[in-house]
Amino acid sequence: GENLDGTPGGALADNTFPNDGDMRIDITREANGSVGSYFATEPGFRNLIIHESGHGVGLGHVEFVNGSGKAVMEGGLRTDIWGFQFDDIYGLNRQYGDPREENGGNNTPATANLLGNFTTSAVVSWGTDATDGTIEQFDDDFLSIDGSNDADWFRFSITGDTFANIKLSPIGPSYTTVQQGFIDATMYSDLNMQFFIQNPGGTLSLLSTVNQHGLGEAELIPAWQLTTPGDYLVRVRGTQDFNQFYQLDLNLSELPLPGMSADINLDGLTTIDDWQIFVTNAYTDLGGLSQIDAFQLGDLDLDG
Repeated sequence: GENLDGTPGGALADNTFPNDGDMRIDITREANGSVGSYFATEPGFRNLIIHESGHGVGLGHVEFVNGSGKAVMEGGLRTDIWGFQFDDIYGLNRQYGDPREENGGNNTPATANLLGNFTTSAVVSWGTDATDGTIEQFDDDFLSIDGSNDADWFRFSITGDTFANIKLSPIGPSYTTVQQGFIDATMYSDLNMQFFIQNPGGTLSLLSTVNQHGLGEAELIPAWQLTTPGDYLVRVRGTQDFNQFYQLDLNLSELPLPGMSADINLDGLTTIDDWQIFVTNAYTDLGGLSQIDAFQLGDLDLDG
């Protein structure tokens, strides 16, 4: 605490950048001897400390055009938000990785994040808190590839036959800053995904690589039949050397029973997508196909 400029309501605080990171907070009193309004309210004092801490770990100021976004690192102190917002967290993840990188990171198969241990069905979504520009107090579900040298590994296990649908979606809001111009946060890096099975000896065998789409588009491994119980791994990487937020969705669905399911594309849901496949293949002779291949063309009762 210091008297920074001798002016109540003037400079509130400052903070040096790494590798110093020292923070100074103004202790100048108002004319009546009270602290300033920013120090007297919890939102003001909290965001002041967070703002200065942002400088201490390497973040600069940001200015939005026409109110298109909000951030705790704006030059003027905001009291209508709770700490770091999307643009702030983007900068933090670019420098230090996402929260899943804690305790050594998830950059290898041995340190892969566990999505879960399942029997034959599951629905899991990770990375859901970066879909828009507003970050709430307890939001911490962020996934990102922080550069072209980063790799995120995930692991899950099954105990029985199932179909796996794995979707990798770049996510984030759009806004405009004075410093960077227009930003579409889904378009920073072209993501790709690989799918592995872990063999009994611990080695990995590659099952699939998907990199079919470009910037801003999702990659999908659809209805991959898993007949071997055990561990499976997913690796996510990015092409460009930027930070890219993403959402990872894993959907496991059991093998269909005759007459008991209309989930034709085996994504775990019965939707208009299944109906369109059914209509397209209506009255087609599917007698020469395996039951599962025939089911995926609309043969719900498996009679061919």
